[in-house]
Amino acid sequence: MPSVSVIIPTYNYGRFIECAVNSVLSQSYQDYEIIIVDDASTDDTKDIIGQYIDPRIKYIQHEVNRGLSWTRNTGIKAAKGMYLAFLDSDDTWMPEKIESQIEVFQNGPDNLGLVYTSMKIFNNTSSLYTFSAPSPTYRGQVLQQLLEANNLGGGSSSVMIKKKCFDDAGLFDVSMKSCEDWDMWIRIAARNYLFDFINKELVALTAHAHNMSVDMKRMID
Repeated sequence: MPSVSVIIPTYNYGRFIECAVNSVLSQSYQDYEIIIVDDASTDDTKDIIGQYIDPRIKYIQHEVNRGLSWTRNTGIKAAKGMYLAFLDSDDTWMPEKIESQIEVFQNGPDNLGLVYTSMKIFNNTSSLYTFSAPSPTYRGQVLQQLLEANNLGGGSSSVMIKKKCFDDAGLFDVSMKSCEDWDMWIRIAARNYLFDFINKELVALTAHAHNMSVDMKRMID
């Protein structure tokens, strides 16, 4: 039974997903499974994943496109680990990311539910954007802060969450087309789980024209 389930939702990101998967395989901490949930891609994603010969990699393909929340939920339902880590298929992790978060969980209180990290941002040509990391004091009981802003460091690709949190808070809301992660963090915090923060840039986000956060109308709605 793996300690960590890495869930990679993807849709037509064949040009990115190999780098994402390789960044997991390069982790210093190796007790994990990788669950790739393909939301009915029409590009070469399936062929790229088929090149990997590793029993830790599980590929699940939706027959029809269902959206990001549904895709993450499919991964959660298939996960066997005590801890779940989400990685968007156009992002990558630094090699010590999982190990650093496991260490925080092991040294934290029983009601520590979520550990997140800072990030760095690259564009498609790998030119580094400047980014100011959130304050490392954004930890503990964070419900009030989350009601004011979604400010979790490296976003969904930075979090590691105890699977038990989803038993208590439920799965991602499939009716939401955006900000479903913010909604989930609020629901976890509202169940008296503590959050903690690693003040290191352990996630590399890729900025491109198809990022969901670029569509401000969708985000506002």
